[in-house]
Amino acid sequence: MRRHALLVVATALVALPLAAAQDPFCPGGTGRASIVGARDSPSFFDPRLLEPQEKVCIFICTESEFSTGMHWGMGANCTDSNNDLANQVGTEASSTGSGLCTGAGYISYCGFRLVVTTGCHWDYEHSMYVTDGYGNIKCKDYC
Repeated sequence: MRRHALLVVATALVALPLAAAQDPFCPGGTGRASIVGARDSPSFFDPRLLEPQEKVCIFICTESEFSTGMHWGMGANCTDSNNDLANQVGTEASSTGSGLCTGAGYISYCGFRLVVTTGCHWDYEHSMYVTDGYGNIKCKDYC
């Protein structure tokens, strides 16, 4: 009997703080709805409930308003021509992107997107395959 009485008292002590808790996001203020994920209540780990300094922010690599100059890649075949174009654009983007991105208030430079303006074609003047294009510079930004 004594063991049964201790169990009743312990259960009451555990249940008392849950019943007394006033949770502004749970109907009835029990605090239980957010723990069990009841319908129409935010989940227990809902980021909207966190203080701003506790929220997680993911940095994103986004296309900026900057671009490289026009380039043309050349090669013995289209693969070589495309690779040459990507290398030229990448070299310019990485050398100028950092200053452009940080100067515009972004965190840093994080890459480029190759834009092909004229697809691979045979250039009779150079006797090589040629691909024309430029790069859109990507900058790291807050989410």
